[in-house]
Amino acid sequence: MVNKRVCDRITILVLMALIASSLSITHVSAYEIGVYTFCKDVDKSTDFYKPVHPTNVFEDTDKQVAFMITLYDVEKPHLITLKWFRPDGNLEKTIEETFDDPKSEGYDYWTDYTYDSKIVFQDKPPTLGQWKLELYIDNKLELSEEFEILSTATTTQSPQPTETQTITVTDTTTITPTTQQIQETKTDTSYLNLLYLIITILAIALVALGVRFTKKPKMYPQEQEITRYCTNCGKLVRANVSYCPSCGKSIN
Repeated sequence: MVNKRVCDRITILVLMALIASSLSITHVSAYEIGVYTFCKDVDKSTDFYKPVHPTNVFEDTDKQVAFMITLYDVEKPHLITLKWFRPDGNLEKTIEETFDDPKSEGYDYWTDYTYDSKIVFQDKPPTLGQWKLELYIDNKLELSEEFEILSTATTTQSPQPTETQTITVTDTTTITPTTQQIQETKTDTSYLNLLYLIITILAIALVALGVRFTKKPKMYPQEQEITRYCTNCGKLVRANVSYCPSCGKSIN
């Protein structure tokens, strides 16, 4: 049987390790990518920006391609980088912006953060074909989406493809936090993780202590019952009796 002191020490060490690991849990500042789309323009007449004619198919008569994306739970400034690639794979433009720090406005985080940008074709019509947009946040590739620019003659002869949502970041960025949706407090999922860990620690402790308490005590020779054999009939009899229960004769 494992020594009681050794068992207690093992239990304490396990509890200390679990408690230390629970204290090391910290909330990692992050973000969540929400709704995004290519569109012809962005309506900024209200606090909640809206895409105008969302689509991923444009015409060579369009002077710009706009991109709009919403990020959720933005807790700190992030560097956002947009790379626009022409149909031949060459880079057309790179745009970099930094999100506003919510703490500069007195908030813990932005509940949602709307970002819009445009690539403008001023000097000449845009190149026809399949364009690609790559979106990086803190130099990490998050989105890679495509949109198409068709000839006006082609689009007038055939029905225009259905509008679909897509990803991509653009040129001059206007970052606008939505005031009505900003919260000052946040429910952190790390608290739930900590609660689950504490419950697990208590369960392990109860199991460890329960195993120790349910072990039967060791019987030493002096505590064990001694037996002997009857000298008359040879039957096994208990040590604390004077007469054999089988033959009835006295046991010497």
